[in-house]
Amino acid sequence: MNSKALQIGLTAAVIGLSVWLVMIIMRPIKFDEKYNARREVVIDRMMQIRTAQGAYKEGFGSFAIDFESLVAFADTGHLTIIQRRDSTLKRMNTVYMIEENVDTLIIDTLGSFSVRDSLFTGVDMTKWNEIPFSKGEKFEMDAGILIKSGGLKVPVFEVIAPAKAYCRGLDKLLIQERAEDLRMGSMTEATLSGNWQ
Repeated sequence: MNSKALQIGLTAAVIGLSVWLVMIIMRPIKFDEKYNARREVVIDRMMQIRTAQGAYKEGFGSFAIDFESLVAFADTGHLTIIQRRDSTLKRMNTVYMIEENVDTLIIDTLGSFSVRDSLFTGVDMTKWNEIPFSKGEKFEMDAGILIKSGGLKVPVFEVIAPAKAYCRGLDKLLIQERAEDLRMGSMTEATLSGNWQ
């Protein structure tokens, strides 16, 4: 009887150990599946923000510093369609009394288009400032002017989604080990790329 009880006890221990090992192996795999799915949704939202920032810069010459002005522009703003072309005109030189060719740039306004209708049809912009899966946490966004060597002024912006925000509810230890903050743009260099690219 004792040997039979021992066999049952060992079998139960082996099964329990096997289940425990499978759970240990599956834990990071399941985390990675959820993490990657969430990451893609956050990246998609950040790409929409980058598109809106590009349109804002086209309209105003700089990037939006806050989400209120960015969303307002993306919702109701219009951009002008212009055509630039080089041309040559003839002009009378009053000193030499001869006709000269003068190069000039002609700028024609062809019309305008709605930012919402052309870039964001069917997109809910009211939640742009919220990081998906974070239960209301906001993206960190900043914009400004970077002065390069020679005095060149370059508009820059940066958007950050902290990993602990969009990974809310996932394994905290694996968030520390495997997750990274998502960053797009930079306040210290002229780039619009994300750190995932």
